[in-house]
Amino acid sequence: MKTTTLYERFATQLKSSPLLTDVRLRTFAGVHFLYLHPADDRHSHELDGLLEQTAYELVKGTEWSFNCQFVRSSGGTRVYRLQFRVPDVKSFCCGNQCPQCVLLRPKQ
Repeated sequence: MKTTTLYERFATQLKSSPLLTDVRLRTFAGVHFLYLHPADDRHSHELDGLLEQTAYELVKGTEWSFNCQFVRSSGGTRVYRLQFRVPDVKSFCCGNQCPQCVLLRPKQ
């Protein structure tokens, strides 16, 4: 059984967009890059908005966040660096009596 990663789901949803003719997801040294070929001469802010909206739909209701950074443009292809991130806050007690232990946090 093949499990689909969040990055693959993101690329699949982008492929269904009429604004893009080609969407490729590639990974180099553990870093995910998205290669987008717009259907026509779209402004970068339109593509950025599409990326943000699609990512928001994937992570809403979770603690995950999305970071997308434009890398370069080559011909008609735009390259973005992608990151889906979890919060940097400890969510469990490790037993080492840390000063930022979750057991010492005030109840919310």
